[in-house]
This record gives sequence, structure tokens and C-alpha cells, in this order.
Amino acid sequence: MVSARRWSSRIWTQPRSTQRPSAARTRPDVTPTGPVTELTIIAKNIKWNTDTLTAPAGSTVKLNIDNQDNAIPHNFSLYASEQAALSGEKPLTTTKIQSGPLQESVVFNAPAAGTYFFRCDVHPTAMTGTFVVQ
Repeated sequence: MVSARRWSSRIWTQPRSTQRPSAARTRPDVTPTGPVTELTIIAKNIKWNTDTLTAPAGSTVKLNIDNQDNAIPHNFSLYASEQAALSGEKPLTTTKIQSGPLQESVVFNAPAAGTYFFRCDVHPTAMTGTFVVQ
């Protein structure tokens, strides 16, 4: 028997049955600025499957995050720089820390052209990468 869907905080989730829960979230202050660029990143064995994500400047990014680590919490946070993350600055976009397995998406407008830093805030030294906006 499949449980009913529920709204929890800012992320929609579907309780686990035979399917992995999924969630989609658009930041409330996001008005799409351009064509949607869809990207996917996978968290498995406490590491990302890639250390570089690339999006065009002026695009709206739909980032699909697939946490395949059973009972291990992860999130995705995008920062202006690694130094910004280390100094405690607020991320440009972030997801809620949740244990896997879980699939979720976050939608945000790509920042200005440049190089940015992303990480899992739970595993800030093991799960990092570069977000390139061209």
C-alpha cells in the first residue's frame, strides 16, 4: 500500500514504498531568467560523481540531486567561492540536509559568468566541486 503524499517544510516528498522518494523545489524568490539547463549530480559512497558542473550564463538551472547513500545525510550548497563557504557566508542556493536514498531537484537562476564552489555541507572536505557559469 502506498502512503499518501505530504508537504514537508519547503520540499515535497513522497513516503517510501517501492519507489525512492523524490522532491522538487524552486526557491520562492526565483523568476526564471532564461532557458532551463538541467543538470544531475549523484551522491554515492560519500562523494559526488563529478567535481564540475557547467551552466550557461543567464539560464535557469534545474539541478537534480540523487542521494544514493542509504541512511547517510547529504545536501547541495552553491557558494560564491570556497573561501565564502569556509567563512560561513550564506550559500547562493542550498537544499535541506536529508538522508538517502532520495532524489530531489532545486531550481535557481545561474549567477553571473564565473567560477563558483559547491559542496555537501555535511561532508565539506569529501564532497566538493566547481560550478562554472559561461
